[in-house]
Amino acid sequence: GTEPRMTFNAYLAQQRKAWDVLTDFCSAMRCMPVWNGQRLTFVQDRPSDTVWTYTRSNVVMPDEGTPFRYSFSARKDRHNAVEVNWIDPDNGWQTSTELVEDTVAISHYGRNLVKMDAFGCTSRGQAHRAGLWLIKTELLETQTVDFSVGAEGLRHVPGDVIEVCDEDYAGISLGGRILSVDRDRRILTLDREITLPSSGTTLISLVDGEGSPVSVDVQSVTDGVQVQVSRIPDGVAEYSVWGLKLPSLRQRLFRCVAVRENDDGTYAITAVQHVPEKESIVDNGASFDPQPGTIHGTVPPAIQHLTTEILAEEGQYQVLARWDTPRVVKGVSFSLRLNVAAEDGSDRLVSSAGTPDTQYRFRGLTPGRYTLSVRAVNSQGQQGDPASTQFSISAPAAPSFIELTPGYFQITATPRQAVYDPTVQYEFWFSDAQITDVHQVENAARYLGTALYWIAASVNIRPGRDYYFYIRAVNQVGKSAFVEATGQASNDAAGYLDFFKGQITES
Repeated sequence: GTEPRMTFNAYLAQQRKAWDVLTDFCSAMRCMPVWNGQRLTFVQDRPSDTVWTYTRSNVVMPDEGTPFRYSFSARKDRHNAVEVNWIDPDNGWQTSTELVEDTVAISHYGRNLVKMDAFGCTSRGQAHRAGLWLIKTELLETQTVDFSVGAEGLRHVPGDVIEVCDEDYAGISLGGRILSVDRDRRILTLDREITLPSSGTTLISLVDGEGSPVSVDVQSVTDGVQVQVSRIPDGVAEYSVWGLKLPSLRQRLFRCVAVRENDDGTYAITAVQHVPEKESIVDNGASFDPQPGTIHGTVPPAIQHLTTEILAEEGQYQVLARWDTPRVVKGVSFSLRLNVAAEDGSDRLVSSAGTPDTQYRFRGLTPGRYTLSVRAVNSQGQQGDPASTQFSISAPAAPSFIELTPGYFQITATPRQAVYDPTVQYEFWFSDAQITDVHQVENAARYLGTALYWIAASVNIRPGRDYYFYIRAVNQVGKSAFVEATGQASNDAAGYLDFFKGQITES
């Protein structure tokens, strides 16, 4: 079923400071209190329209030449597990605890637990969403930006969503000023060159006559600066601000948390990263494929289809690892780490290597249980998620079961392994009499061959008599012990008559 997104049920039995009570109310409703000097308002953390676009052309350029200054939350502050305390009506209105976890983040970074109280919450579902909202906020919104502006800093207040088009961060021209406007041909002349991608829709953000940002489609670019758009909104003027939205880059949105007046008449802005998809992730379980905010910071994708092949060479063993990538990434290489299981249960690094190819050969390995991890690395040293596989350099286990299928003057033997191993085949040995000492199989039995199964067929294989198979698993490393299986040919008399019918008729 469904329920209201947020319901508040609380009984205030103690006198407290008004600000503390309002802060608790805000925590229940995902709100931020905002005081503008005259009145107190509340801004909810949910998707909203962009109020203003900031580029290098409309912010104060400091002496060091870095207009946008970024900081990031510490890893220890990015929790992936939350214990939410809430009031449970089914528990006598006592406190219950709801555990919320992000298993993907836990597998990558380890478990980082935090505890919280869901103020005024009497619903388990609401408590779960409150914990998930905290996790997604800390994992997705990790960036803070500081910059200074002139009078344009007063066009938004704390709580508003702004767009930052920082070409230094993105590594490509994303914003500037409009030099001229040709409304008849719908052409804007920009102050710097831009490049359109080969596919996807590119948008340009403009400021209309009411001072609101409006996005329109970019249809073509001539000489890098002559941009034809689908329409020119009313009020777009020369020297107004423009910002570019490319299909391959994430639009960098921030929510303003503070506006401070400096001594020189400028205004200092502090804003935190805003992810508009967060509400759908928390409330609807939606899933999004995040895009990078910079061409320099494009994290390479995780490799896929990682396989290993064990080879033997002059008493030593090699492992040939192969993999591929879901898409082509320019300048990517691959980092490999090979660990072997030690006797105390720990892992010991055997080899680490790097290669630009999608295969690598490890040489001179000894028997043991190994774990291979491979990850992509871009030219800036950023690493993609690792892919791992395990393999063993050891003689195979003996077949766990042998299926014997009777036929006319033949018996089919099909060995089975307890755990499937594609590198294993089987040696088949055959005997008319049972061999009591398995060490004498190679002397007393007849070798049939090596395969995944074997059909022993001969007119000498008669019904009603036991025949003995001795089978062992083999691979590049060694051989298992023999396993005995006893079987007989088919004793279906009618079937034998049909089998010989043509030959009897001819003779």
